Amino acid sequence: TLYFRVLEFPDDSTGYLLGNNIPANRNYLYKSSDKGNTWNILSLPELSNLVTLTDISFLNQDTGWIVGTDETRLLTMDGGASWIVQSGFSGYYYGVDFWDFNHGYIVGQGMVIFTSDGGNNWFNASDLSFASVEMTGPDNAFMVGYHAAIYNRQQNTMFNRTQGRYDQMLKIFIPDDNLVYICSSKALFSSTDNGNTYTIKEYDLGQYSYYIEDVHFCDANMGYLLSGGGEIYRTTDGGDTWNEVQGKSRAQFWHSLFMVDENLGFAGGGGYSPGGAHWASFMKTKNGINWSNSFCPSSYPISHIYFLDENIGFISNYYSELYKTSDGGTSWSELETGTEINIRSMYFFDENWGFAAGGDGRFLKILETQD
Repeated sequence: TLYFRVLEFPDDSTGYLLGNNIPANRNYLYKSSDKGNTWNILSLPELSNLVTLTDISFLNQDTGWIVGTDETRLLTMDGGASWIVQSGFSGYYYGVDFWDFNHGYIVGQGMVIFTSDGGNNWFNASDLSFASVEMTGPDNAFMVGYHAAIYNRQQNTMFNRTQGRYDQMLKIFIPDDNLVYICSSKALFSSTDNGNTYTIKEYDLGQYSYYIEDVHFCDANMGYLLSGGGEIYRTTDGGDTWNEVQGKSRAQFWHSLFMVDENLGFAGGGGYSPGGAHWASFMKTKNGINWSNSFCPSSYPISHIYFLDENIGFISNYYSELYKTSDGGTSWSELETGTEINIRSMYFFDENWGFAAGGDGRFLKILETQD
């Protein structure tokens, strides 16, 4: 069985898709040059059967990196036609991200390394373990795993957050040239100087609040949080304070929050009963404060919500179903997916061109959905 891990489009037309055949211990990289309509498999260097490729980072259609277990680092500068195998810093690599051709980070098991010369030389930054990395500038990287941290290379400082259980990066928002919000499931990392320094703001939501599942910032001040229990919190001061605007819900789990603007938004989830019954829960707000149940065509829990504007939007569920609305959620039509995977995430470039992803655990199966 082939499982896809990462889908990345460095430009509007060019996409790369990394996958693994777990039983056979083989790695596959696909490339599309026509917005994902067709995919061609690329040749990879011969690797040990013990190597699993885990992440990719492409700057443009030609230049990209792949990392994996057993200290595997691969670089291409011709769109995957040929590869340079880099060595040094033994370990298991889980995540990679490059800001430009020279500046990049790799994270893994008990290690964080960075380069400032395109990978010719790598330097150790930390012996902490992280699962993924996202750069916010040439000198700054946000890392998550069993810790959540931001590392500044020039200052050699680590803004670290290690309390509690596993932390997950949710989203990054850059409202203007200087302001950066990096949202994890437990805290807000806020910078007002383009990522040179950060303030860590724990979500102070009360003793009985659920784990944060999703977050959305509309601008520098206005933001929303969704908890697993259906609580929705709103900030109007950039995350300094959060006010509950929606209490807990009957749904067992809430998964997705999407704000079209500071007033119009949607939240979705659902649940299962011990007897096998299942249901979806869907809420809508028109002012950001008052949330109410809204019509939902799905009978299975909603996994993801994505809106292009106030009218056109999509919802998916954990039963491979995908729905589209053209009237702001008043009515929905089901789209044919041709798959049985549980859809976990979606992204649409326009109402006729988008991708949905799902799968098993941390692996992804990718499904192109074109209306």
